[in-house]
Amino acid sequence: MVEAASYVLDASIAAKWLIGRPDEPFLEQAYQVLRDYEDNLVQLVAPSLIRFELGHALRRAAIRERISWEVAQLGLRRFLALPLQTIDTDDLLSAGLAMSGRYLCSFYDGLYLAVAELTQYPLIHADERLHNLLGNRFHDAFWIGDYRTHGS
Repeated sequence: MVEAASYVLDASIAAKWLIGRPDEPFLEQAYQVLRDYEDNLVQLVAPSLIRFELGHALRRAAIRERISWEVAQLGLRRFLALPLQTIDTDDLLSAGLAMSGRYLCSFYDGLYLAVAELTQYPLIHADERLHNLLGNRFHDAFWIGDYRTHGS
């Protein structure tokens, strides 16, 4: 049996799952990550911050009338029901701050990079700004546009 691939899940991908608008770039690849996770073909881990970032993304989408408030509520409940492993430690906060300084990214992005460094799993994301900022400097970043299923 093939061992499941492991990734640090960025909120930019999970937000695509929950908002699900067809005009979202890389929506199909994001859904494929979710299907592969549900089929135990990939393992996902994230900083506990992801829950708050998704709540904010859903709020923003509802205010901009991209989704209804009911869809936002349902999406958050669906995400919270996933058995996603999250990490929340004081050491992670320190490492996230260091990463944000090293890569000149937001503290929040630094937390995801710190989880990737801690777990030795690549960060899978759909954040174009972060993608451009990191370039080839962070070797464990995986762009959603390059994702292919881990099944068959």
